[in-house]
Amino acid sequence: IIYDTKHGATQKAAVMIAENLKEKPEVINLKKAKVPKIDGYDFILIGGSIHMGKVQKSIKKFINNNKSILKKKRMGLFISCGYHENSDDYFNVILGESLYKHATVKADIGYAYYLEKMNTVYRKMIIEFAKIDESVESFNLDEIKMITNYING
Repeated sequence: IIYDTKHGATQKAAVMIAENLKEKPEVINLKKAKVPKIDGYDFILIGGSIHMGKVQKSIKKFINNNKSILKKKRMGLFISCGYHENSDDYFNVILGESLYKHATVKADIGYAYYLEKMNTVYRKMIIEFAKIDESVESFNLDEIKMITNYING
């Protein structure tokens, strides 16, 4: 499981997925770990969060740098996103058309707003935009279960 997270929602989802897999995967935060060579993995699950319609640059860079290998692997993508109606568009933009079609599992796992992890400007924007006044989690546990069931076979 390779992911990046802005405020922790994607990390929490990656851990939830990992904890429910039969075989414990390597879980790699692109912000904190060296980018791995993925040749030896059977399945690669990539996770990122959507902010202002875009995924983290590190996720896009990882996908672009490994596109030829990913096309030969079983792979999937999950996103943390508050706008579910746009998730297919986000998957296609993040992966590109050929990888979008190649990915065997794609899931929008919901979202979380951890206000205490946001800077003042971003926090004010989220409070106004999302109409919240405290941290909130809204993970889609059915989507997370779908990912783990798929990987577990």
